[in-house]
Amino acid sequence: MGEYQPAKVSKFYSLQWPTCRKANCLANANGKSSPFTCACSRPVGQRLLSEGVNMKKRWIIAVLTAALVLLVAAKAAAQSYNPIHWIKKSPTASEQLAANGELSKKLASQLQALLPPRTKLEDACTAFRQLSECVATLYVSHNLKIRFNCLKWNVTGVQPGSGNVSSCSAPDGEKALSLARAIRTLKPEVDAKAEAKNAEKRAQEDIKDASS
Repeated sequence: MGEYQPAKVSKFYSLQWPTCRKANCLANANGKSSPFTCACSRPVGQRLLSEGVNMKKRWIIAVLTAALVLLVAAKAAAQSYNPIHWIKKSPTASEQLAANGELSKKLASQLQALLPPRTKLEDACTAFRQLSECVATLYVSHNLKIRFNCLKWNVTGVQPGSGNVSSCSAPDGEKALSLARAIRTLKPEVDAKAEAKNAEKRAQEDIKDASS
């Protein structure tokens, strides 16, 4: 036979990984080119390992992307990393009245008899978290003859900036109380739960009427 000429010899063997390695496809022991070309197929275990590595990389990329999205959201929400700032807060009683002039006008007319002398509804509702809470407090103050500023202080936990509060009993720890608990604190002889429930119902009805 003549000397092996790689350009003229072309044979292709598909071998499993161990056999391929033993065949020494790329070169023989003497350093000469082999007359055969091997197509080596990796064992299933190695392929699965490779796929697992790729899957891990994809998960890492997904996690980093999600973290980046949360970071952008945090900056957009008042430039704070505190998740509480990512949640849109409900408007306060004063904000609701300021945003809806028609509602404010109608409701003030309906509640005129309940408001303290020379007090506007917007001023009365300052510091209340919800408009219904403010209106219910006005009803309780009127029905039980409790000074509105004293009751407001207990319900909101915020000392009124105007009006005489020297005779008021401040809420424990300066923390806001439920309307029923505030009634029980300032007027222990009445059925606080029933009075609060009745006032809250009237408040909801008045706000609904003023909104229509």
